[in-house]
Amino acid sequence: MSNEDSVDPELVEQTKQQIRELVNEIADLAQQDIPEKEFYSGFLDRVVTALAANGGAVWDVSGGRIELGAEIGLRESGLLASEDAQQAHGRLLRKAIVGGEALLVDPHAAGGDDEEDGSNPTDHLLVLGLLRADQEIQSVVEIFQRSGTPDTTQQGYLRFVIQMCDLAGDYLKTRSLRRYGARQSLANQVEQFTRMVHRSLDPRISAYALANEGRRLIDCDRVTVAVMRGSNCKIEAVSGQDTFDKRSNTIVLLQELTNAVARQGEPVWYTGDTADMPPQVEDAIQAYVDESHSKTVAILPLRREKVVDETKERDNEPEDIVGALVVEQIEDTKLREGFVQRVEMVARHGASGLANAVEHHNLFLMPVWRAIGKTKLLVRARTLPKTLSITLAALAVILALCIVPTDYNLEGDATLQPAIRRDVFATVPGNVKRILVDTDDVVKAGDPLVELENVQLRIDLQEVRNQVSETEQRIEGMERQLSGPMNRAERDQLEGQLATSRDSLSGLLIQLDLLEERLKDEVVRAPIDGKVTTWDVRQKLYNRPVEIGEVLMTIADTSEDADWELEVKMPEHRIGDVSEAMAAIVAENENIKNEKDKKRMEVKYVLATNPKYDYVDYVASVSLTADGEGEQGSHVKMRVPIGPESRKELAGQLRPGATVKAKAYCGRRAVGYVLFRDLVNFVHQRVLFKFL
Repeated sequence: MSNEDSVDPELVEQTKQQIRELVNEIADLAQQDIPEKEFYSGFLDRVVTALAANGGAVWDVSGGRIELGAEIGLRESGLLASEDAQQAHGRLLRKAIVGGEALLVDPHAAGGDDEEDGSNPTDHLLVLGLLRADQEIQSVVEIFQRSGTPDTTQQGYLRFVIQMCDLAGDYLKTRSLRRYGARQSLANQVEQFTRMVHRSLDPRISAYALANEGRRLIDCDRVTVAVMRGSNCKIEAVSGQDTFDKRSNTIVLLQELTNAVARQGEPVWYTGDTADMPPQVEDAIQAYVDESHSKTVAILPLRREKVVDETKERDNEPEDIVGALVVEQIEDTKLREGFVQRVEMVARHGASGLANAVEHHNLFLMPVWRAIGKTKLLVRARTLPKTLSITLAALAVILALCIVPTDYNLEGDATLQPAIRRDVFATVPGNVKRILVDTDDVVKAGDPLVELENVQLRIDLQEVRNQVSETEQRIEGMERQLSGPMNRAERDQLEGQLATSRDSLSGLLIQLDLLEERLKDEVVRAPIDGKVTTWDVRQKLYNRPVEIGEVLMTIADTSEDADWELEVKMPEHRIGDVSEAMAAIVAENENIKNEKDKKRMEVKYVLATNPKYDYVDYVASVSLTADGEGEQGSHVKMRVPIGPESRKELAGQLRPGATVKAKAYCGRRAVGYVLFRDLVNFVHQRVLFKFL
């Protein structure tokens, strides 16, 4: 039976189908965007499988040197058996590359007529194919095939390898196009980055552009820019953040880290290991990483480029550090391909732009020169008349503000109160037992208002009473004993005990009187005649525990002929002008003998309940002390009695605690001071005081 008759047609068809599937897989693999080593490995595996070969290798020659890209069974092939074998095989590969053609090389056969053409040092049939991209050889595909096969079969191996190399060439062409596109995109990004960094001469704007455009170019999680201010670095910009808290722990620690790196002057790359770092940098970076949880941190000092004097062949200026660039990866410690190069490029271009901005910003009197430069537009021929008119008008307004006088009134919040009013205080600690009055009740001085119950006081009183009773009984017993017969020593001892007991009784009786007097204080009485003005006093005090000195209610004289007053709370920062005005009034009144003709500080006020009408009265006194902080700061109280005329006009509107808006007349001052008094006081306090 012949070999052809012994071959199973179904098995042949299955083998062909498997080879077609492998070829399709190679075609699909060539269209994928994967690394070259991964492609070479997958490509070689499928070719070796399709040819049922013993192994193979892909040799990368794109860099000018022959380097192994992928291999299957290379050690078993015998190519690595000796150095001579490797050299002979290397010459064989170079012959294929120079000749530019695929080769079939028999076991232990020479690659040509010359020994320099190399040879096959293995027991395998070597099938060599070439991978090309843009007519340039990129790699050599080598298959270790079984020897002893017919020539037609060997030629079939060669044709198959050539076809597979053509398919693989599509991958190299596509990858070359992707690389070209990536380089073009990178060039555009670099151009945009450079333009943005050099666009402004303001250090803050340059730092902001460097942080945000640098992050986009590097493709990292965060970029921070620090600028040298004197001998220290200050964080000026963080990518993705318009503003940031400079006092936060993260920013403070990062600032300390950039200072440490700037002082030692060398870039620092942290990916988890700090063994080779200086101690000061190691401590700073560990503290920052613990706070920020970043996995990769790169800190690069930004240096001003040296200006070289070619005639003297030496540097003209020192290479100063103008700032620092901080690049962070929060989740990844692996540096991607080209990551370091991009970071260094961003640092190089960013240092140039930032150095120019800092140098321009630090020019002597730069704000003045900038302002002068902007005024050129104002003095051109067409705009000069307008400029002069506006300048004269502004000078006239300023002069008017400084010269023209106007009334100077200072505002303050006030409350309307009866002139005679008293707070009612708790006289003993305890619980409120009974409330004998209600809001708006009229009371007389001495009337009971509230009954308190002090349980401990009653317990102490009962204990003292019991002690008094026991002591009296003990004294009576000793007196009876003394009336009977006893010797001299016993009588003397008993008389001593009797005297001691009588002294104790005297002390207990005094203590009993004091406790009974305190018991009377459980009834809180009205201090003056008047009306209860505390709102909802029963609800406020019902069954409430109180302490000595706690205010229970307020009694005020609100009768028809009672006096009323305003309690004005003048802010403390305005009381100086009030005092000056009052001092001027006092000085003016010294020459006036008639009391009716003497001047007083006028206060104009309106009620919050009826602001349509205003009233005028006069200051009677000003407190010498300032009260505690409130919503508007500390204040000084001014007492303004309500005059008879105002009291008539306010009939029916006089309510204790009514809110009032008051203005104290402090003479006449320049319009500018009246309008901008707070600004003037701020300048005096915060600016002039520090330099005078």
